[in-house]
Amino acid sequence: ELAGLLYMISAFFEVHSGRYSDTAFLSFLLGWCLAAFGYTVQAELFPTGTILAVLFYPLLRLLAEYLQHNQLAMDRVPVAVLFSTGMCLVVTLLRYTLLKSVRRKVQGDKILYDAKWAVVAVQESIPLAELSVTLQGIRVPPEETRQYLSRSNSNVNSIFLRYGGRAGPITEERSVVRCLDQLFSMASVAQTMLRRKAQIWAGVSAGCFPLVAPDKAIVRWDKAREDPKVMHRIYWAPLKSVDRAAEKASRCYKNDASKLMDLSRETIIFHRVEDLTKCVQAIQCDCTVEIVRLKNKLSDKFDSWKGLGFRSVQFNIRLVTEEAVRLGIDSFVNEIQLVLYSFWECKTAVGHQNYLGWRNYRLS
Repeated sequence: ELAGLLYMISAFFEVHSGRYSDTAFLSFLLGWCLAAFGYTVQAELFPTGTILAVLFYPLLRLLAEYLQHNQLAMDRVPVAVLFSTGMCLVVTLLRYTLLKSVRRKVQGDKILYDAKWAVVAVQESIPLAELSVTLQGIRVPPEETRQYLSRSNSNVNSIFLRYGGRAGPITEERSVVRCLDQLFSMASVAQTMLRRKAQIWAGVSAGCFPLVAPDKAIVRWDKAREDPKVMHRIYWAPLKSVDRAAEKASRCYKNDASKLMDLSRETIIFHRVEDLTKCVQAIQCDCTVEIVRLKNKLSDKFDSWKGLGFRSVQFNIRLVTEEAVRLGIDSFVNEIQLVLYSFWECKTAVGHQNYLGWRNYRLS
């Protein structure tokens, strides 16, 4: 972006001085394209764009001066055609270079996760088959999952309506969430209820939660709840950050906030596939939960590139308890992720940032 702005400023001064009209024209177009392209792919392009700006500008000046003093060349090779062709080649080269750079960053994590999956798929083939059968027996709504406002007319629900610039009771059958303000106000209420549900499901399935420690330590919930000191050390999943939610809504869902399903989330960790299956059955049998979407990534049919090798069972659920109806969050969709410890221990903050960068580039 900076290189593009400098090009356009240079073009302005050249036009103002009345010299090199063709150079000014090309400089302005090049600057505009660099600024727009730099804005699109964000900081990933900055090193490459800077190098190209330094190398390409002298060549562009020589080309413009040659065309200006050679009328035959100007007639045979229009500047616009030549410039468009050159920019297409440059943009294609940049995208190819950036793709290779981003894939190189995530390749190591994907290889590690794929190796873990190869071991799990062989050692626990029978439990994985039982898990697959259990998940296939769960029916989810066929329509597209979105975030809706509750149909209840509670005082709390009226607050959610006002966040979206609307007051009064809901008159439509289903009112779609309009903005992130509504989502975060609902998620802040739903997070505590989801955490209590996760504790119940973990208690009946030998589920674990991570501890606030740098060594990937986890603790079984049925043991941790008996020790207040251990309970205070458990790391509970926070709400998704506002910046990340806005970025995901923009890049993945075309600014449709109602398609964000993971603002309120929790993760349960298991040592065995059998325990994970018990947790799935507990969620399935819970009459106060509505399952609206599920993803079984613990399957050979799952394309590992979609998650860069990381695998889990992911549920999107609505909590339909009396408390949820009273608080106006019975229509809010939460996310619960069931993960094997062999995958959890390989997950790092750097790896997650690389994954986000790869996904953002792929979507852009």
